[in-house]
Amino acid sequence: METSITSNKTFFKNVVWYLLGTTIPMGINLVKTPIFTRHYSPEDYGYLGLVLTIFMYLSTVSYAWLASCIWRYYHTFESKKILKKFYSNLVFLFGISTIILFIFSLIFLLLYHSPLLISKLIIICFFHFIFKELLGLYFIILRIKGEAKESNILLITQTVSSFFVLLFLAFCLNFDISSLILSSAIIDLLYLILLSIYLFRQGKFNQLKIKFVNRKYLKLFFGFGSFIILSSLFTLLIVSSDRYILAMYDTIENVGIYTKVYDIAQISITALVFVFFSVINPKMNKELANNLSNSNILLKKYLFAYLLILLPVTFIASIFSKEFAELLLGKEFQEGFQIIPYVFFSTLIYGIITFNQNKLKFSNRLKSIIIILFICFFINLILNFIFIPQNGYYAAATSTLFTYLIMLILFFKADSIDLLESKKDLKLVGTQLFILLLFFMIDQFFRKIVNYTILIAVIEGIVFCIIFFMIFRKQYKELKFL
Repeated sequence: METSITSNKTFFKNVVWYLLGTTIPMGINLVKTPIFTRHYSPEDYGYLGLVLTIFMYLSTVSYAWLASCIWRYYHTFESKKILKKFYSNLVFLFGISTIILFIFSLIFLLLYHSPLLISKLIIICFFHFIFKELLGLYFIILRIKGEAKESNILLITQTVSSFFVLLFLAFCLNFDISSLILSSAIIDLLYLILLSIYLFRQGKFNQLKIKFVNRKYLKLFFGFGSFIILSSLFTLLIVSSDRYILAMYDTIENVGIYTKVYDIAQISITALVFVFFSVINPKMNKELANNLSNSNILLKKYLFAYLLILLPVTFIASIFSKEFAELLLGKEFQEGFQIIPYVFFSTLIYGIITFNQNKLKFSNRLKSIIIILFICFFINLILNFIFIPQNGYYAAATSTLFTYLIMLILFFKADSIDLLESKKDLKLVGTQLFILLLFFMIDQFFRKIVNYTILIAVIEGIVFCIIFFMIFRKQYKELKFL
């Protein structure tokens, strides 16, 4: 009994810290958006979006797979008491990845150096992604070790500090839009210096030795990592390749509008998805690693908890997309509000897919994941080339949502995790959807009979949330993750 109480206390403490570590940075991003979408033009955001997307591809090839290797193999190396070898091989691969990033960045700089803003963004992004990814790997290790408080305090102070630096660069020194990246790079570098001093004094660098770098472990990491590179690239291409197709058929201003509206909408739901998975990942990964054959029981439990929490938030937020855009975006960007519901639901669906992906990864069915993602990327590419020339960024957003729906079907066909066996939970989700559709109809009727304002939208949203919680309060109280 005492162990159970202690576990629940730890769980709720972690939830609080992950909520703080997500909501505070998200809040700052929400504050930044209306300020800087009024300070910089859609054209500026267009160039920034295109360069950042390129570096997201480069970062995926160079670094993202290392993060996945940490989640996959940390417990394995820990149980064998060979973490020194784990860290040494990881740092060695990070160094190799940095060289790869440098080569690609140099090629990119030689090919695209006009206007001057692009050259500046390429150089700043190169350093920004190195610093960001290195810190990110350290944060992941803290999360795996259960140090939610430490990792989130670092994340919060990092975000707050970079925001103040950004304000100084943009409004005191009158920097261009590159200040949005430069501010983060400056703070990340400072954190890395301080962190290096701390780790050196703790003697942690003594664990890193070139003699621990072994072909066996490099092959293990790269074998899993090569799959991660492909799967991450296909996923990223589905989400972001439409920006380049849009740039081919539309103006750079519309690319900027689409990029900013998509990003701010995605961040809003992604933040909640991140909190959810940050809390369940340690136990879910252990279950998948040690009890794969019986893992469906836990996965179903987590999946229905995910829907109970995230589905109403996504649906209700979608109802107020226009007001969401008016509050958070500059006037030139607000016309893109119609794509916000598509972005919200795309993000929600990808969270559902994550359960199936994790099961397939631990089942070593990596080929199935790659095939599904390739099929979905190909479908998305065709849809974008067909519809973007006529319908612009609206078609890009709808094509992405449709692609995610196809992806969801294919992943559940590959491994259903026995979802349909729980009739009670399926009925609960159906009831949720029915009530949320009623909310939508009430809202549409309400908008026609009153002079609708943002204040009314806020009141209506609060009322919807209270009603929904009261209807399902029993189910929310029964939520247990441990």
